[in-house]
Amino acid sequence: MYWTSLSYTQSPYNLVGLQLAQLAGPITITAGIVAVNGLLAEAIWKSEWKTFLRPANAFLWSVILFFSFHLVGFGLYVRPLVNAPEQALTVGLIQGNIPTNEKLTAGGLQESRQVYLDGYESLVNQGAELVITPEGSISQTWNSFTQDRDLFMRAVVKNGVPLLLGTFAHVDIEKNQGPLTQSLLMLSPEEKVVGRYNKIKLVPLGEYIPFEKAMRAIMGPLLPWASLAPGGFSQQLTTPFGPVAAGICYESAFTSIFRQQVNRGGELIFTASNNDPYPARQMMQHHAQDVMRAIENDRWEVRVTNTGISGVVDPRGRSLWISEAGDRVTHQHTVYRRNSRTPYVCAGDWLTPLLLLSALTECLFRRIAHSKEQML
Repeated sequence: MYWTSLSYTQSPYNLVGLQLAQLAGPITITAGIVAVNGLLAEAIWKSEWKTFLRPANAFLWSVILFFSFHLVGFGLYVRPLVNAPEQALTVGLIQGNIPTNEKLTAGGLQESRQVYLDGYESLVNQGAELVITPEGSISQTWNSFTQDRDLFMRAVVKNGVPLLLGTFAHVDIEKNQGPLTQSLLMLSPEEKVVGRYNKIKLVPLGEYIPFEKAMRAIMGPLLPWASLAPGGFSQQLTTPFGPVAAGICYESAFTSIFRQQVNRGGELIFTASNNDPYPARQMMQHHAQDVMRAIENDRWEVRVTNTGISGVVDPRGRSLWISEAGDRVTHQHTVYRRNSRTPYVCAGDWLTPLLLLSALTECLFRRIAHSKEQML
């Protein structure tokens, strides 16, 4: 289960250094870490070298690179964050704090409905323009045939405030057919599902069974569940306020998912997670991933979870609000839609092939020089 790269060691505290991710994504920070520490290693362990990279030079270059990287990051960090008033959006989020083993029961489902309906009404009364719920907040399959009678849809129609609902839905949502997906559904006051995002990176053994056909042929009915269907990489979550980039839980570790959506016009980032039953330190690890996604894409990010930690992050990676783990809380915050493009959003990870080409070129020149020495 992929979780992170070496760059993650700098998040969320080294915000100056993290700004380098705007250039070529997390690999930029990873390259900096490897370069600085690699030169330090040369200074410590290669003291017998009598070449350009002798200990004193290696240490000096390590210090120069360290300060150079942070100087560039500081220049990116202190740029004014222009928030246009016409791009403002007041978003409400609900951290329901209902343990997974409870919300999967009939009583838990009823409690979930009540908690999120009450939270929605409270946020609407406070002035929220859009409300977001966590991953799988309602552990029930969405039924398009009866959606006009669904309590959430009725509340949205009555209040005129859209709701992004974390639930399950069939691949063919109109006909209620096909396998299920872990989804975020955008319910609009027009009594419609106007936007949808399906989780792409499913968790093995939790949301899908690896080699399911073979396993089902061997174990048959002993397999307790069927795999959820993954979403496609070409998705774009539509809202009444414009397109956004979305991710569900585990996907926070996969930077390309968000980059592609921002490149297609996503003006904000929304992530929805469960995070039960993880301890607070692991919740903060998850938050640190979303801090990096906000910086790389130069977007405001709203992350809402079931049991914590929820938060709001600005495009410089500053956590403007963070919830406590294990609390039931609602919160609203004004964020700003943005249309900027960082070099990373435009070109992706261009640094890795450049470094590979540089390494191959260096090897080629060394081989040529060695051959000339042998000839002489």
